[in-house]
Amino acid sequence: MAQIYEKRKESRHRLNASLTCQTNLSGANYHAKKLDHSNTGISFKSNYDLKPGTIVYIRRESCPKNCPGGKVCENCRTVTLATVKWCQQREGEGMGSYFAGAKYFS
Repeated sequence: MAQIYEKRKESRHRLNASLTCQTNLSGANYHAKKLDHSNTGISFKSNYDLKPGTIVYIRRESCPKNCPGGKVCENCRTVTLATVKWCQQREGEGMGSYFAGAKYFS
């Protein structure tokens, strides 16, 4: 798998949680999986090729049953708006499988 470089300087907290995303308020929901989050952003995998600059509405469906709590909960947002900073196709998984990174709105 190709290494994905990103510019978040804050500590990242890994958590495999289900997400629901929308690219506009009247658009359809689609499902994604959170990979990690920090104070300023989130990375996730989805089946959509999101262009950098796209604003997404992200809602965490629920905490996973095995959520370790503690530090992982810091800066974990239940609902947020974010701007897509990068999106790359996941190698070896064919069309329709992507990793994306987004920066939270302040």
